[in-house]
Amino acid sequence: MKIQLSTIKTPFLLFSLLLAFSLTSCEKSGTDDQAEQVLDVNLLKSAGKYSDVIAKRESGSEQTFVIEDVKREGEYLKIKVKGGCSADAFKIIWDGSIMLSHPAQVRLVLTHESDNDDCSPTNEFTVSINLAKIIGLQNQSDFIFHIANGSIKEDKSLNPNGSVSSN
Repeated sequence: MKIQLSTIKTPFLLFSLLLAFSLTSCEKSGTDDQAEQVLDVNLLKSAGKYSDVIAKRESGSEQTFVIEDVKREGEYLKIKVKGGCSADAFKIIWDGSIMLSHPAQVRLVLTHESDNDDCSPTNEFTVSINLAKIIGLQNQSDFIFHIANGSIKEDKSLNPNGSVSSN
């Protein structure tokens, strides 16, 4: 029995190409973790900026604010703050990771970005973000959301049952 080499080469070649394509399409670029990505008007995904803000708050800031309360309303995370110039001046930076524990955990830092130095420390604002931009369609009550204050060392955690703990 004689087997033609061309009939073996074609399926093997197609299989090899398909395998090579599937392996390279799963590779993750090393720069993806460092890239900044705007997820919403007041929500940024950036591991580098998250780390920078956490490091800078240790040295203190001229423009401070206090996180008064954190709660979940539907798919939104609502953060009540005291201090600052306007609700639009607050930005939330997500480090880009979801810690896969039970419950899962997400780290965020709240910053105030204003050119105005005369913000009243008694101003109160509510900053909200759409949690679906971070965790997609997963049930938000299956997560702990850690919110760090970017101006002073003050952290709050919103637990799955809706309670808030301070760190």
